Amino acid sequence: MICCFSYDDEFMQLVYVVLSNIPYSKNIHDNLTNEAVKLVEKLGATLRSKWRGNVVSCFCDCAGGRPQPHGSISPMVLPMSLWLCDSSSLAFKTFLLENAAGKDSYSSATRLIGVIVRMHTDFICLEELRMIVLGHSQTDGMKLLIDFLSGRNECTSSSFESASAVSEFIVSTLNTVMNTNERSDLRHLCLQGYCLLLPIDWAVVINTDQTQDVLDNLKRSCKERNNKEKAISFKAIGEMLIKCFTQIDNDICNVDWLTQLCREVEPLLESALNVTGRLAPTIKSMVIFAAGNLAFGIRERQSENHFVRPAFLAYLMEKICHCIDHSNEKIVGNAIRSIGHIGFLAFHHPYASYLELNNEATQLFILVVVKLCQKVRQASKDTSTSSMSWKERSSAKKHGWGACHALGHILCCSLATKPQILNKSQEACGAIVSCINKYELLNEKIIVAAGGALQRITHSHLVLMCHRTGILGTALSGCLNIVINKKSGSRLQAEIEDVMNHILPIISVLDAEVLIRAETTTPSSLWLLYEWMVENVAGGSAFEKFAIALEQAQNLDIRLEQNFASRASFFHRKKLIENNRQPQDDEI
Repeated sequence: MICCFSYDDEFMQLVYVVLSNIPYSKNIHDNLTNEAVKLVEKLGATLRSKWRGNVVSCFCDCAGGRPQPHGSISPMVLPMSLWLCDSSSLAFKTFLLENAAGKDSYSSATRLIGVIVRMHTDFICLEELRMIVLGHSQTDGMKLLIDFLSGRNECTSSSFESASAVSEFIVSTLNTVMNTNERSDLRHLCLQGYCLLLPIDWAVVINTDQTQDVLDNLKRSCKERNNKEKAISFKAIGEMLIKCFTQIDNDICNVDWLTQLCREVEPLLESALNVTGRLAPTIKSMVIFAAGNLAFGIRERQSENHFVRPAFLAYLMEKICHCIDHSNEKIVGNAIRSIGHIGFLAFHHPYASYLELNNEATQLFILVVVKLCQKVRQASKDTSTSSMSWKERSSAKKHGWGACHALGHILCCSLATKPQILNKSQEACGAIVSCINKYELLNEKIIVAAGGALQRITHSHLVLMCHRTGILGTALSGCLNIVINKKSGSRLQAEIEDVMNHILPIISVLDAEVLIRAETTTPSSLWLLYEWMVENVAGGSAFEKFAIALEQAQNLDIRLEQNFASRASFFHRKKLIENNRQPQDDEI
């Protein structure tokens, strides 16, 4: 291809297709890879001689870093990655740096450097980054800084030298531009930068006493009239909260510092959710996102300290819960996610006692569970109907998946088994189980989330919630069908087998009868269940329940009952021996 190199658009498209399909090899110096690296080198040499638009486009495509429709980032092609790490690319790098330092008001070279560092941050050193960012064009410089920050988030293996010095430069640059500019485009870039800061950057903010400066910038932007600026400010706050609570050493982010941070953030979130009139969807979505991150961070900290007021958590829950019915899909998605985190925090120690004392807990719990159950039922009922558009079905799946996760966090709290709430908890369990039973219609992620939710609920809670309902039998029936019909070793089958191991020890005779009477249950599937239980050492209680249920059933192989009863007797004898008792000393 190098011999017949052409500048035609079709040839450039062919170059990209070829380079993007070069497979990874342990021997990176094989002939195919070497030739592909030379082809990338030819692209660089072409740009050095003449700046051609279609060659630039091909180079940018090969560099990757572009958002894909499904949410991921396009990777850098292997030959380009190898070339950039090789000394043969130094001439091209020098060419770009010299042009980036030129006098043009808008530098194409700076743009191309930004494209490269989005996936290969080691392309430039700190001094080179500083030279361009602080150069003649503040806009170009800030765009490059954002590309560099994006690259650091994508390329976790980056060996960029002097990480703390880089962090100090980034933080001081963002703060300086925010403090000295009223231009909305530059402020927006700075706020993007705050969103992309790594834990080490926030540690530098704290250690250099710049926390208040950053917070003042974010708080001021949260009150701006520009909706985009307000939305990204709340997103930056959310990112700051999650990193400071969960990813920075406790000696740096101590309890006192975090408590002060929460005191600064709490009124911002409260006033944003309490705004009269219509709040722009982009802003509301990011406010809810930040609130969820705050709750998740506090929960992960596992501290006895009250970082926020319990009344504030109750306020957040009520406000955000009503957003689950919003017409904007992003708001609904963030609301479901945040409710799971806020609910877990609010309904567990040390916050739960306050809410129960003020008679708020029961009302809030019912409100949350009812809203989430609606989303789970919608996902399990309507995703396959022709009356819904593809977008509506896709949203229903996502929200059903999120609602299952959220219910798993909430149903594991002690409040879920209170007499006045128990019927709602039962409904929630039934909604989760319906997802497992409809595995043929639903996305695998929803079924995995439903299984995970059941596993988060303790045995004692499940026994109370599912007492005399047969819900666990229905769940077991769905699990058995998945084990029979899905490929061995799949993620779904592994998750479902974990669910079976979780619920079998606590099933009742009624649950066993429900499974036996299910339309999909056959003698062969019962034999498979027996074999599975033997292999996975399910407790003797489950064998005994099935033996009793099979004894009452009709038109079934008598050997099934005998095998289950024999296995139950085996576990019983084993338990007696472990307790140093003889079987004949005890009546069964």
